[in-house]
Amino acid sequence: MRLTLIALSLVILAGCGPSAPAPALNEGASAPAATPASGPESAPVGGPESAAASLPGPTRLDGQGERGLYAFKLTPMPAEPVMGQIFQIETRVTDARTNAPILGATFKLDATMPQHRHGMMTEAVHKELGEGRYLSEGLKLHMPGAWEIRVDVDAKAGHDTIKLPYEQRPVATPR
Repeated sequence: MRLTLIALSLVILAGCGPSAPAPALNEGASAPAATPASGPESAPVGGPESAAASLPGPTRLDGQGERGLYAFKLTPMPAEPVMGQIFQIETRVTDARTNAPILGATFKLDATMPQHRHGMMTEAVHKELGEGRYLSEGLKLHMPGAWEIRVDVDAKAGHDTIKLPYEQRPVATPR
């Protein structure tokens, strides 16, 4: 019985142990390559086969949806969320071809740790701010490692999704 409990404990601990790191936000790493667009407000353009995303700094998560209908630009607040603390994300959604803001969409943002097969311990609340901007409040990444932020939008042109890698850093401990 004792041996069974020890073995079970080791299996559980291994499931939430260290994982292969995702690109860190402030290391300038990139997800699948995107074709550059012109102008500072333009989101990268990629093929509908994959969600194109770029992670050049701590406040930028953006790309084109999997179906190529919408472009997404996410801005976390604070710019680099602290593990275990509530934060919010403002998402700008535009038409991928015309850059026109997407108004009145059904919007959802969520975060999961695919390698661990779990998500956040909180459920985000979403509201439309106008001009194609949507605010997600009540987000909390409760452990360090590779997360995936997923945004789903249903609007006049149809449904589109983007999945963006996000590396949550551990909380620094004082020495």
